[in-house]
Amino acid sequence: ILDQLNTTRSFNYLMFPADIIGQAAVYKTSQADLEEGGIGGTIDVKTRNPLDLDELELSGSLQAVHTELADQTDPQATALVSWKNSDETLGLLAAAIYQKREIRRDGVEVLGYFDADPGPAVVDAPTHIGSALFEQERIRTGGNVAVQWRPSDDLEFNLTGLYTKFDADNVNANF
Repeated sequence: ILDQLNTTRSFNYLMFPADIIGQAAVYKTSQADLEEGGIGGTIDVKTRNPLDLDELELSGSLQAVHTELADQTDPQATALVSWKNSDETLGLLAAAIYQKREIRRDGVEVLGYFDADPGPAVVDAPTHIGSALFEQERIRTGGNVAVQWRPSDDLEFNLTGLYTKFDADNVNANF
């Protein structure tokens, strides 16, 4: 069944909004305290926790990005609210992100080769050369919530929920 699902151990980091990340550590060699990673190493991504932030933290941003080739200006918005009690034993956090991007890429594609010289030297020549147009609309939404309770220095409970969605509809044409 797993073969039919085409599962891999890879992760597309485009799915993970940077505003939600509190810390990222990259390990290129194995360690006893980490679950074994792939041939490229292990990336340990930690979301933000309310007990690591100020007592009341509010942050947000509104941005617009203009893509010249697509001739489009697209929005991006983020928001975060975090609270912890004065004893720093209980904290709550909520964060959200919305991002839209219109992407266009023009180029030249080679769609095959043939052996142009039947002699001993191999000389490959393109059979078809095309003018490529790639257009994509990306919409990324996401958020996380966290409840952190630390009743003592030796005991901590952390409940985190993460939602992320990345839609990327595209059209690729070649003439």
